[in-house]
Amino acid sequence: MLLRNTLRESRICAEAVKTSVFGRIYHVAYHYLILPDGSVKAGRPERCEGAHAKGYNSYLGISVVGDFSSEDNPTGKKGPTRPSAKQIASLIQLCRRLKDRYKIPLQHIVRHSDISSTKCPGDRFPFRSVLQQLQFKTSGVRPGSR
Repeated sequence: MLLRNTLRESRICAEAVKTSVFGRIYHVAYHYLILPDGSVKAGRPERCEGAHAKGYNSYLGISVVGDFSSEDNPTGKKGPTRPSAKQIASLIQLCRRLKDRYKIPLQHIVRHSDISSTKCPGDRFPFRSVLQQLQFKTSGVRPGSR
């Protein structure tokens, strides 16, 4: 799975519309989009290769709306500076479902910036926390933490 961000919700609406060009149907580049309210929108069908990261398009692509780079979006003019709690909860739930369905090892859940020279999804995206939560089957309860 490849985690990335998308800068603007208005741009997403335009991307989300399937467009017919020369008799072909084109989809958004990624498989899922997580909006600020936590709702998950399906994009490209899972059976279709993505178009979200060169060399890694066989990975399922999940995009979270916002610009989580402190350098590119220091004040939030380009959108949310951090994913909302609802976005993170939805991301964890979606990743768990996909991870279980396709037997995806934790080390195959990467950020766009891990495989390409980009800042995406940004330094304010809580990637380590997401991975930690995905390590455990139950949400929030770690072995020995009671």
